[in-house]
Amino acid sequence: MVGASFILLEHTLMTGEANQTASDTVISLVLSFLDRAKKYHRKDLQRLSEEHKLKEMTPRERMRLRKQQEADQKARELAAASAQNLQMNITRKQHLQELNRQSDVSQF
Repeated sequence: MVGASFILLEHTLMTGEANQTASDTVISLVLSFLDRAKKYHRKDLQRLSEEHKLKEMTPRERMRLRKQQEADQKARELAAASAQNLQMNITRKQHLQELNRQSDVSQF
């Protein structure tokens, strides 16, 4: 994507066209690339900071953090499973209600 923007920029400069929309497009592509690079850099800094914090933690703190992360992961899995179970129960209840309505209508 960045290569395409530079080709477009070269074409604009070589042909001498003063097409404002093309230059705006190039500028927006370059700015979006730089913004993405900044976000990746921020993520790298956060990761390095977390690694540094882990190295400075005592073994007890690292164990507590690991157990907390495992408990959080288990809670997320249980929440997803319960949401799926709830949805299955709702659909089963609706199906049974529909069957009951059909059987009530057929009796008359």
